[in-house]
Amino acid sequence: MKRRGSLSVLVSLLALSACESEKTNTPRPPEGPPHIRGTITAIDRDRVLIEENPHERSGSAKAWLRVSAETVLRFRATGAPATFADLRIGRVVQAWTSGPVAESYPVQGTAAMIEVDP
Repeated sequence: MKRRGSLSVLVSLLALSACESEKTNTPRPPEGPPHIRGTITAIDRDRVLIEENPHERSGSAKAWLRVSAETVLRFRATGAPATFADLRIGRVVQAWTSGPVAESYPVQGTAAMIEVDP
């Protein structure tokens, strides 16, 4: 009986420790450079169009990226969390993708992380 009580206390402490570490972990950008850095030029439901050079019709990088529940949004300068509402047309961002990317022009995929410049 004593053993069972100690075990439940240990399990409770481990669960509490895991919750605390999740609160303090700051998301880090995925490995490597961002897939694209540019200006948001359009927003369509849960997607944003990011263009490296919005004044060029073709030739520069452009990407339609879906923002999912797993996408990490944060402000680049502070690391503070951002929201989808912070992704406004004209904002400069850098983004990393996750999963497959359609090789169309502009490319299409899902954002793993989007960092918003101030």
